[in-house]
Amino acid sequence: MRDALGIDKSVDILDHCHSLPPAEEAAALEKIRAIEKEAMISQELQPGIIPLMEYIDSFNIPKAICTRNFDLPVNHLLTKFLPTFEFSPSTSKPYLPRPLQV
Repeated sequence: MRDALGIDKSVDILDHCHSLPPAEEAAALEKIRAIEKEAMISQELQPGIIPLMEYIDSFNIPKAICTRNFDLPVNHLLTKFLPTFEFSPSTSKPYLPRPLQV
C-alpha cells in the first residue's frame, strides 16, 4: 500500500490519505480499496483458526473485530470463512484511529 501511495514505513497510511486535498484523498483511498479487493482473491485462513473460534465459542466468550481494513474485505472474511461465528462489534475504516491511539 505504501508503494502505491509513494510513502515510506514511517508514514501512517490513513494519516497520509487524510492529509491530502479531497480529490487526491479519494484517489488514495481508492488505491487502498483496490489493493484490499485484490488481496481477497488469494485470502486464506491461518491454520487452526476454526478450532480456535470453536474453542472460544465453547466458553461463550464474545468476539469482536477491530481493523483498519475497509468493510468489503472484512465482510468477505466473515461470510466466506467464518459464517457461523458471531463477531460484535466489527469496526473498520475510516472510523479507527492510528494503532498507537487505540
